[in-house]
Amino acid sequence: MSMDPVNHPSHYTSDRFPFECIEITACMDFCTGNMVKYVWRHLDKGKPVEDLKKARFYLNYELTSVKPETIWPLRRNATAELYALADQRNRYDYQPFWAALLAWNTQAILNWLDHEITRLETQA
Repeated sequence: MSMDPVNHPSHYTSDRFPFECIEITACMDFCTGNMVKYVWRHLDKGKPVEDLKKARFYLNYELTSVKPETIWPLRRNATAELYALADQRNRYDYQPFWAALLAWNTQAILNWLDHEITRLETQA
């Protein structure tokens, strides 16, 4: 697939993943989709810590402001994609994040985000 900055931007079509970001975020509510989008691209746009902090913002917003029944499960079926990302044998980037998302383990998601933010800040 050729890189198209509008229809197939490189930061959402990374070789690190088996499909485009939109294929999974389109199945999610707004805040979860945005959280995933920022995690997905955080290494590709030049501001990884900022993107992970934005992901954390969307998760926190969802947990405090959105009706719980709209959070999970996915609006459409993206379970197979999440299982593929979460499966350790596939070795996709951010596997612990995907596993926590699949289980909707919000504490594990927050822990992963905080760990990655700290790790990236100490590398800078």
